[in-house]
Parts: sequence; structure tokens; C-alpha cells
Amino acid sequence: MMSHEIRTPMNGVIGTAELLLNSGLTSHQRQLVEIINSSGQALLSVINDILDFSKIEAGAIELESQPFDLRSCIRGAVNLLAAQATAKKIELAFLDRANLPNSIVGDPTRLRQILINLIGNAIKFTELGEVIISATAHLHAEDRYEIKFAIQDTGIGIPSDRLSSLFQEFSQVDTSITRRYGGTGLGLAISKRLCEQMGGKMWVESQLDRGSTFYFTITATAVLEAIDRPTIQSIQPLRSHSLKILLAEDHPINQRLMLLMLNQLGYQADIANNGVEVLAALHREAYDLILMDVQMPELDGIATTEQINQGWQAIDRPRIIALTAGAMKEDRQRCLQAGMSDYLTKPVRLDELAQVLSQSRSRSTNQAVEFSQIKQSKSERLIDPEVLRQLQFATRHSATFIAEIIDLYFQKAPDLIATIRNSLDQGDCRTFKRAVHTLQGCSASIGAIQLTEQCRAIEEAVDNQGLGKLFDRVIEIETAYKNLQNALQQERKNYVGT
Repeated sequence: MMSHEIRTPMNGVIGTAELLLNSGLTSHQRQLVEIINSSGQALLSVINDILDFSKIEAGAIELESQPFDLRSCIRGAVNLLAAQATAKKIELAFLDRANLPNSIVGDPTRLRQILINLIGNAIKFTELGEVIISATAHLHAEDRYEIKFAIQDTGIGIPSDRLSSLFQEFSQVDTSITRRYGGTGLGLAISKRLCEQMGGKMWVESQLDRGSTFYFTITATAVLEAIDRPTIQSIQPLRSHSLKILLAEDHPINQRLMLLMLNQLGYQADIANNGVEVLAALHREAYDLILMDVQMPELDGIATTEQINQGWQAIDRPRIIALTAGAMKEDRQRCLQAGMSDYLTKPVRLDELAQVLSQSRSRSTNQAVEFSQIKQSKSERLIDPEVLRQLQFATRHSATFIAEIIDLYFQKAPDLIATIRNSLDQGDCRTFKRAVHTLQGCSASIGAIQLTEQCRAIEEAVDNQGLGKLFDRVIEIETAYKNLQNALQQERKNYVGT
């Protein structure tokens, strides 16, 4: 109530001043009204800061929880302040990172408030040079991110002895700052409290006369869009293609990798986590191409393909490309017999994916399609670094993303190996085979050659021998993973250095 009583008359003053500025004023009258308007805006800013800080102190600020487009939120803050930067001839830019989630659940208004405050300060205290905004995301769980923002300027900088008090309420570096630049000294304190409420923190690095970089983090849940109509745009496409693609893949690592590769090639895709979702998606709309994982829960790729061939006329059927970690001839034959058109072995290479997509575009214009068999080289090495380099290329050289994929593998692999061991002990063949196949696919995706080959050999052996003779093979997998950990950690350092 108090905020309404204070803000309403201020809005009246400012609104009236703006109306007067658009009327026929003399030059002298215009100067006077501009003073009223700018003074009113400055006073309203002070009032807003004080009211916000009072709410925070009283614990009266409740954050919203709603899905929103993260990039749009950042760009909105940047665009709002672009005119100020242009007036000072300062370059203002947002560096879009490939691994940023498209949509998150949180409070867009308060995030925008933090960004506007920090970007506005950076512009205010910079006379020459640039203000650069960047954001990166670190995946902590399958859908939980820590998002780190950085606002870097080439401004006046901050003395080292003043850094510790910078985020205290009513704090300024010195009194001359207040006289020259204005402000209450509350903006940073408010922003820090808000980002802490969002599960993050705020800090600054600065050199006097060289500039400052303000950092802050928030934690947020990514919006799960798989059921309705997800489109992933975490990489700016090289060029846009109209091919409608459905990616049928149940594992989050492989989903992310395939979507990033597709975006790198200029495509978008919807996601289905299993065959049931594939069929539901096809009933909703028509697709030109399905990238179909062969082994999925509920309804696997083979059975799904057979149902598509039975339920849709040939002219309405999408082209189906098999995605599988199995490279045996029998696997390929099963896919083709089920009605799939082509076959890609995990880890999928960018050039191979491009070739298949190119053929699919040709098919849509009634040009001939020639089947190409994808070959996979085998190696006894623990890791094939070329696989990770291909991923880095696919993510437009996002080294952080590669490190996060490795971290996610370290999270998932032990659980899969435990499932393999437990299902073997319990004689649960179905669970055993699925866990081995999933581990094989994940291992192939990050270039863990030896472990991939061992999983592949177990898959073949279980069909021929059953579970009874596989105890030694499972011990080999456990040993191979232990050996892989050190090698993969060393490889990770090539991308992040730690």
C-alpha cells in the first residue's frame, strides 16, 4: 500500500512532464520541463530502490516461478539500455553461449532487474570501450542448471580496498561517485539479495582504471518441452532447413548431443522419449524424418517402425533412420527389415549425419536416395579424442559443454554399472540388456572406445549364452570404467584446464 501511495504521485509528475514535452513549448519552456522530467525519473529510481530494499529486509519479496525464454530476458535488458550505450559511443554486446538452456523456470522480472542494474552501472561508469554481457550454464542434474552471468566493462574500475563493502546497502566507492553519477548505493545490495534468493551469489573482479567484471549466478530448472512441442535453439543455425525432424531417444546425454549437431547443421527437432511418444507425435502432425533410437523403454525403435509402416500409407510415412550403439551386421539387417531407411552407429559423426539429412531432403523432392552403410572403426584405446573433438565442433567450440557432457557421464555410468551388476545377480535379463545397451551408447558418445566394445561384446554374448557365463565379463566392465575415469579426467582438462 505504501509503495502505491508513493509511486502514484511520482508517475503523475513524470507522465505530465512527458505530455508537456510532446506539446508546443518554447525552447526555454522545454529546458525547464526536461529538468522536471529527468529529476522525477531520478527520484522515482531512488524511491523504487528504497521500497525494494525495504521489502527484501522484511522478507516480503516472493519470487515468481514461471517458464520463460532466458535469451529473450537477457536481450530485453540489453535492448532497454542500448540507447544509453549508443549515446556514450560504447559498444554493448551479448555473447550467446551454445550451452545456455532455451527456457527455464524462474522469475523473469527479478532477473531482468538484476541485469538492468548491473548493465546500467557498467554503462554509467564506462566512458570509452565496451560493455560485454555473457552467460554460461552448468548442468548439475538432468534438468537443473547453475547459470553464471558476467557483465564486463572497460570503465573506471574499483579500488581493491573498496571491493569488500561494495555490496553493502547505501554504499558508494566514494562521495564523488554519488555527486558525479548519482544513485542511492542500494542497487548492488538489492541485486545481490535477489540473486541469493534465486539460489546464487554475486561477486566482482576489478582493476582501477582498467575496468570491472560483475558476476552472479542463479539456479534454475530447465523447461521440459518433450511432450508438447520442443524445439532446441541453443546454437545459432548456420542456415535454416525446413525438414521436420523427430528425434526418438530416451537418454538425456544423447538427446543433447543430437540436438546440438542438428542445430549446427541448421535443423531443429522435436523430442520423443520412447516409441509411444513417437506414435502420439505422428498423430498430431506430419514429420519428414525420424531419427530413431533402436532400444527405448515402453516401445522400442523396431516395434515403433513396424507400427508406423502398418498404420501410415507410404506417401504419408516419414523416413526413419536407425540410431544404435550396436554395430553388428544382424543389427543393421533387423533395422532394414523393420522398414528403416538408413542406419547410423553411435557415436554419430557430424559429417555422417549431414549426409543422411541431405539424402532426406533429396527424397522429399522425389530424387533418388541411395543407401549408405555407416562404418565404425574399432580401437583398443581407452578413449578416442577425435569423438570429443567432433562434439566440440558440433557445439561450435564450446569447451564448457564438452566438460559438462563428461561430468554427466560420470554421474550416469556408475548407476548403469550398478544396475548391470544387480540385474545379473537377480537373473533379470531384460534389465541387464537395457543397462548394458545404454552404457554402450553413452560410452560411445564420449569416445570411451574400450568400454563401448566390451558392452557390445556382452550384448552379443547374452543373446548366445544367457546370463550364467557373464560374471567375468561384468567384472571387466567395472575394471574398464575404473581405468577410464583417470583417462577421461585428463581429457576433460584439455577443455576446461581443471
